[in-house]
Amino acid sequence: MTIADRDRGDFENQAKGKLFFLVKFMTMIAVFLPLLLWLMKGDAPALVMGMCLFLITVLVIFLLKFQYSQESSTQLCVSQVQDRGENSLKYNHFTQSNIENFALSHFENNADNHKNTESGLNRNLLDQILSLSSLTDSYPETNSISLILADLENAQLAGANLNNIYLSGSKLNGANLSFAQLENANLSGANLQKINLSFANLSKANVSSVNLKEANLSKANLNAVNLSKANLAHAILLEVNLDNANLTDANLFGAELNHASLKGAYLWNTNLDNSQLDHSDFRNAYMNSTKLNQASLQEAILQSAKLTEAKFKNANLRNANLSNAQLEAANLMNANLEGANLEGANLEGANLEGANLDRAKLKFVKINQATKLDRKWLVVWQILNGKYEGKDLTSVNFEYANLEDADLRGFDLTNAKLNHANVLNTWLGWNAGISEEMKIDLKKRGAVFEE
Repeated sequence: MTIADRDRGDFENQAKGKLFFLVKFMTMIAVFLPLLLWLMKGDAPALVMGMCLFLITVLVIFLLKFQYSQESSTQLCVSQVQDRGENSLKYNHFTQSNIENFALSHFENNADNHKNTESGLNRNLLDQILSLSSLTDSYPETNSISLILADLENAQLAGANLNNIYLSGSKLNGANLSFAQLENANLSGANLQKINLSFANLSKANVSSVNLKEANLSKANLNAVNLSKANLAHAILLEVNLDNANLTDANLFGAELNHASLKGAYLWNTNLDNSQLDHSDFRNAYMNSTKLNQASLQEAILQSAKLTEAKFKNANLRNANLSNAQLEAANLMNANLEGANLEGANLEGANLEGANLDRAKLKFVKINQATKLDRKWLVVWQILNGKYEGKDLTSVNFEYANLEDADLRGFDLTNAKLNHANVLNTWLGWNAGISEEMKIDLKKRGAVFEE
């Protein structure tokens, strides 16, 4: 129900009440006067008639005062007292319509002051009104407060209780809502550019198609939030909780998400180009066609993530965990995968041309003929997964390769380069091209020789 509908309903109720009172009054006169004339046998002195009219007037005044007291006991009594520029709110009982009408009147009174940081609703005033939404047991009509299209630009609302609120299409750019409670709130289509939502709770909120460009959402709770098609370009989301959130088609270009949690999040076709995602957790996330070009994902966890056709061109995935990730047809050209864990990952049809795989774990990785992989790393993959044909590894470059648990027994390693390679638990023996000095060095580094 809209505010206009409620106002019209209130007007109709008031009109009906007044009409009912008039009918009661006329009925009383119609009954009382004939009775009086009958008692006086049609000969009522002027003094008696005057006294009767006086008594009727007193009775009318009494009824009016009684009606007024009844109405005032169920209405919101709001008094705004100016005390050093601050507003105070006094209330007895309230309804959804009262709150909305009061809020809208406050917006209108401040329409010319939007550039002032104290414009829009005063934080204390709004908090006192909207925090009452939590009292749904006593006042269920306030469960979902609507302030659609409200202008709250630069408003100071830190710590405000705005659970279940409707702020669709509203202006909150530059506002301070740090530590605010916005659980189940509807902010779809709102302008939240440069807003401060650090430490705020937006669990299960609808924030689709909002403008959050350059917003601060550090350590905010965005669990299961709908952020589809939202603009979060250059936003700050350090240590944010985005588990199970919907970020489909969202724009997070250049955003800072270091140490963020996005477990099970939906990031289909999301733009994360140039973003900072170091130490972030994407376990079991849905990231098909996600753009991560030139993004930093150092030590990020992408275990079992769905990354089909994802774009990682020139991305930094140093020491990232991509075990069991689905990377079919992904673009990893020139990506830095140094020390990355790719065990069990599916790289069929993926493009890894120019990728740095120094010390990367390639055991149990799935590739096919469509996979583009530099010759050096293809040989390493073949050795680790028992796919190498023959025993000739002369002059092969294994520098910085991760050969842990590989079986190199009987291979010809003449002029092979094993400097800085990880040979922990690598099996060697009966190898041509292995000098005694080289053998001693490999043993110190963890290699196992079978004589």
